[in-house]
Amino acid sequence: MIDGHHMKISATAMHVMVVNGREIPVDIRVNRRARRYILKVDPFRPAILLTCPSQRQKKAALAFAGERRDWIAQQLSEAPAPQPFVPGARIPVRGIAHEIVSDPERRRSIEVSTCPSRIIVGGDRTHLDRRLKDWLRREARKEFADHADVFCTQLGVDRRRISVRDTKTRWGSCSSGGTISFSWRLIFTPQFVYKYVIAHEVAHLRHMNHSAAFWQTVDSLVEDREEAESWLKVNGTELYAYGVRHSGQRGAVAA
Repeated sequence: MIDGHHMKISATAMHVMVVNGREIPVDIRVNRRARRYILKVDPFRPAILLTCPSQRQKKAALAFAGERRDWIAQQLSEAPAPQPFVPGARIPVRGIAHEIVSDPERRRSIEVSTCPSRIIVGGDRTHLDRRLKDWLRREARKEFADHADVFCTQLGVDRRRISVRDTKTRWGSCSSGGTISFSWRLIFTPQFVYKYVIAHEVAHLRHMNHSAAFWQTVDSLVEDREEAESWLKVNGTELYAYGVRHSGQRGAVAA
């Protein structure tokens, strides 16, 4: 037991932290590439996301999280309100705000219009949320793959599969085998932001580190790295609010 008043382990070995009287599950993961403990908050589940470098460090990592309970409570209280996918809501796609419109008379398809910018979702309104999420994921995968291929050609490197996921701890990743993953939620951001993340991961195909040579490679692909990093730091939390249907959980994802 760690910090028995605020942290407990259930019979199923699920870690739970009590924050302002609420039991919040702690999702602890081991990442051997991590050099330190990484603490983040998913306010919409809600859950605490904790990363540590090894299995042996789990106990110390949990203590690390317990010592930052006040910070966790602040993240939960300051997060943006959920923004569900419902008719009339406005969501950004490639950084441009679009109104969601439901058209039950239209076949089960999605059409994007401009002037005004709208996303028209056909079919039964009860399936609008799922249908729109599926479409956004497809758009994200195609958009990100196209840009990745351009960057791969520029660097003379080859990639393998590209996947899009609803990741909570990082915007993108690149495996040593050349598989690249991205958060599909990057499709909400302006193009210069997701192009930077794509360039970052493609650069790892040449440098599987964050050396000076790696950053020089990234900068050879995009010109506004610092601006993109700043945009994500300021606006990244809000991306997790889109498509969240329950309104009782609030908070922020932050390290």
